[in-house]
Amino acid sequence: MKKLYLAISTLFMAAATHAATNDVSATLAITGSITPSESTCTVTLEQPVMQLGTHDIKDLPDQGHYNWSSSGYTNTINLVGDGCVDKTGSDLGLAISFKGPADSSVGDSFINTAQGDDAAKGIGVGIYDYAKNPIEANTGTRPTYKNQMLFSAGLVKLKGETYSAGKVDSSITVEIDRL
Repeated sequence: MKKLYLAISTLFMAAATHAATNDVSATLAITGSITPSESTCTVTLEQPVMQLGTHDIKDLPDQGHYNWSSSGYTNTINLVGDGCVDKTGSDLGLAISFKGPADSSVGDSFINTAQGDDAAKGIGVGIYDYAKNPIEANTGTRPTYKNQMLFSAGLVKLKGETYSAGKVDSSITVEIDRL
């Protein structure tokens, strides 16, 4: 009797095991598409070219410092496009950064890229926010207010450099950073 009971139990276990292996899989089809973003936010400058004037080297501030007579050249950045505001019309937490070749000693000012015998030596370009605080080259950001930002630029003496008079050129890219 015990053998019969054991045989019947084994049969039920085998049937249960066999039933568990009747899984049926299904295939999930994924479809979709990507469309280009129609929302844009574009940087515009009131003055795409800034003339920083002619200054005596002794009147230039050291990099990292502001001087009204040589650093007070102001400009306004405007952000234009429907990608610059959210659905309520408020700023999206946008900031501005300035990118370009920075000086090798401190790294917070932009180098003079003018070449030749008539190029100034040891002179760079400093960028400042509305409160006249330096904005570090390539790493510093400042938030916009109502999709605008006032900034100023000026010539500076680079720390640890020997200065000589001459021509100054610099190319700085203004970028949008989303905070």
